[in-house]
Amino acid sequence: MKEQTQGLEQKQLCILSVLLLASTGNEVSESNLKKISEHLKIKLDSYLVEIFSKIPKEKLSEIIKNPFGGGVSAPSAEAAEVKQEAKKEEEKKEEEEEEGSSGFDLF
Repeated sequence: MKEQTQGLEQKQLCILSVLLLASTGNEVSESNLKKISEHLKIKLDSYLVEIFSKIPKEKLSEIIKNPFGGGVSAPSAEAAEVKQEAKKEEEKKEEEEEEGSSGFDLF
């Protein structure tokens, strides 16, 4: 159980270190990640340091700008208007269909 907790702590430290370095304009590198872990007196597995140091700058800046991910974003006012217009058009079509079939029924 302790190994799982330690692995989780290491990953969390890597994530936070990478975000700290990127948001402060410092280079995200293996040496900088090691400096942070040494300062905090937490030993990181070398493979984690290597993996996290290779995250592209573009991806990091995207994560910092939108921490909740690209798929989830607040709807814009424009999107809400488009949705309302589509709903109105759909209601008009339904009304027209009802009016057209009111005097004629096969069954």
